[in-house]
Amino acid sequence: MQQIGEHAVVLGAGMSGLLAARVLTEAYERVTLLDRDPIRADGSPRRGVPQGRHAHVLLARGGEVIEDLFPGITGELVADGAVTAEPLVDFRICVGGHTLRPVPVGPSMLQCTRPFLEHHVRDRVLALPGVTAVNGHDAVGLSIDAHRHRITGVRVVHGRDVSTEETLTADLVVDATGRAGRTPVWLETLGLSRPREEEFRVNVQYASRLMRLPRDYAEQEKGITVGAVPGRPRGMGVFAVEGGHHIVTLADFLGGHRTAADEDGFLEFAATVSPPEVLSAIRRGEPVGEIATYRYRSSVRRHYQELSDLPDRLLVTGDGLCSFSPAYGQGMTVAALQALALRDTLAQGRPASRTASSGPRRNSSSIRGTSPSEPTSHFRRSRGGGRCRSGWPMPTSHSCTRPPPSTISSHGSSCGSCTCSTRRPGS
Repeated sequence: MQQIGEHAVVLGAGMSGLLAARVLTEAYERVTLLDRDPIRADGSPRRGVPQGRHAHVLLARGGEVIEDLFPGITGELVADGAVTAEPLVDFRICVGGHTLRPVPVGPSMLQCTRPFLEHHVRDRVLALPGVTAVNGHDAVGLSIDAHRHRITGVRVVHGRDVSTEETLTADLVVDATGRAGRTPVWLETLGLSRPREEEFRVNVQYASRLMRLPRDYAEQEKGITVGAVPGRPRGMGVFAVEGGHHIVTLADFLGGHRTAADEDGFLEFAATVSPPEVLSAIRRGEPVGEIATYRYRSSVRRHYQELSDLPDRLLVTGDGLCSFSPAYGQGMTVAALQALALRDTLAQGRPASRTASSGPRRNSSSIRGTSPSEPTSHFRRSRGGGRCRSGWPMPTSHSCTRPPPSTISSHGSSCGSCTCSTRRPGS
């Protein structure tokens, strides 16, 4: 790939920023990765990643892209403890009150904690020629040329000390600072337009804990997800991760549970949604860390591609462009696809600009993409909604939500508070 510019600055050292930085090394002589948080050598959770303590999976396509960008990294992750799981084979999935049949459906997914994955990717990025990490610095604004047509750099301060402000000159600035990214405000400060925001209310709240579960359960399956059903807008997931640990995540899709942050509340909530053998494992398990909670209120997409006065040499990626409900585990994979779209644009010898990047963003960041609507849509009463012949709720924008008959388990029965089959895959 030919060199397009001398210096690119990436704001944010999360997954989206790391992947963007990796791609930019192919077209820019120098890449500066700037982040407000210190980079910890032990790979512990960072303040700037509030979801870092909760369950994450790297979907198959995301894994393929990351392996392409960092050859051999999948093997390194697995060698260091990451878990590969094949959905429906050694990872149980309960949808709409039914357990899907334990049959092969495709590639495996990678299970590990978010800090573990970021740590490995970050090490690979920082080892690349021309990459510099600037930690403990915060971006406070953009610099622009006299005609207000092109971004020329970013204004940064050390910590929160405004007296330390300096401008990093850049041929490209990439905002990968997430949902809290301030590019809309910075554009407005420069006398330019803010992007239109499209919001989809979700209001999901979840609580997670890292645990060491009993061997009799851990050897049976590498994970399970239990979805919500009408009358019980709750779900849960258990994911085997590195170090012989599991992440247990409990979710309320109407944002109503507030007691799961304490020991008793966590177990009480788990009892309302977990199959008996999973609940038993959680009760007998050894907590490794504290309970972490997080509330996700809405999915938001910012339509930068609509702005006629959006300056060149500015790119927004990751959650700052479009954020997705964590219920579907898409975030890191979408970030990987956005990095791939950026790479394709740069390979054509064009700078990453408003015109060059608006097309790929439409394909990889649509709230109404190929994924189903948010789980809460099954429980809202909306005009025009109803039920299909089988009695399953049918939102106005969807057809029947019942899983295809060929994938529904024909064995087992309801298990009390949880309506999924109690049989494990392969049993």
